[in-house]
Amino acid sequence: STNQKKQNDPRNFLCLEYPEPRINFVLNYGTMSGSHELKVFSPKTLDEDLENVSIQYLNSFLCVTITKKTVHLPKIIDWYSRDFGNSPRQVLENIVRYLRNEKKEELIALLQ
Repeated sequence: STNQKKQNDPRNFLCLEYPEPRINFVLNYGTMSGSHELKVFSPKTLDEDLENVSIQYLNSFLCVTITKKTVHLPKIIDWYSRDFGNSPRQVLENIVRYLRNEKKEELIALLQ
């Protein structure tokens, strides 16, 4: 989603007009979790499904160490960081919404 579309490429109708970072979690969740299941999404619940996979992925693979003031991000966020924001801070601000409980509180504290 970070690549520029070629003007006359007949596949352009398949491209998103804006980056949808949650797709990265869907495509990589199975390999990271060791699961061999392929998730099937319904158009009616697509947004909710993408949200749930993003929450599961980040809460499983993101690590916040408040004492060292560090955040260890899953490699997928590094690879596609431009889908999540234009700066390291913006990336963290955009992914905090997917975190739950202690991880969310710690990341919010680090961002202040």
